[in-house]
Amino acid sequence: METARTLRFEYGSRGNGEESQSDTGAPEPNLKRPRIAETSIVEVHLVELIRDLEEANEDNDKHYGLFVWPSALLLSQFVAYQAASLCRGKTVLELGCGTGLPSILTALSGASKVYLTDRADADDIKRNAEANIKMNKLEGRAEFISLAWGAMHVSSEIISVLRSVEVILAADCFYQTEGLTAASVFSVFPGVYLTLIISYLQTLRR
Repeated sequence: METARTLRFEYGSRGNGEESQSDTGAPEPNLKRPRIAETSIVEVHLVELIRDLEEANEDNDKHYGLFVWPSALLLSQFVAYQAASLCRGKTVLELGCGTGLPSILTALSGASKVYLTDRADADDIKRNAEANIKMNKLEGRAEFISLAWGAMHVSSEIISVLRSVEVILAADCFYQTEGLTAASVFSVFPGVYLTLIISYLQTLRR
């Protein structure tokens, strides 16, 4: 059963990631640190098709992108902390977006256009990401497109998207060397300045 939760992030504060109650009424863990001063808060409404780390680990090819991994939370915290300079008014693309948490937060933080990208053969990931775009009322500003970050070639349509991108986000995309392939596509555009932000946290598996 799909359930939604709300995550709250504070702009310009390292104490991000407070979670509120899910629609089941169950309390969510409070990750928020004490505030020092009043700050702006952005709320991200999120659906995960999988909410359990052990289940997500059972079959990476099927389940990996349906769960919010710790590295995605870390990346989202950084996005919130640097929102003013990082994403406002810019075009952002996330590689291997999964549920799309960093992308959604970026769009809510003032990015002019955000592309959520993941594998073309993962219908559940596309459905989950698009549900989160709709839930946060970001149709038109955020868009899911198919882009496998380990692919050797991309279409001309994708190339046209890449030409407009100013910021690239990637959480847990580079634990294998082929993950660098998609990022290297951007090197064919000399003279274009890009910001590449990568997060990775090792997750112990049984």
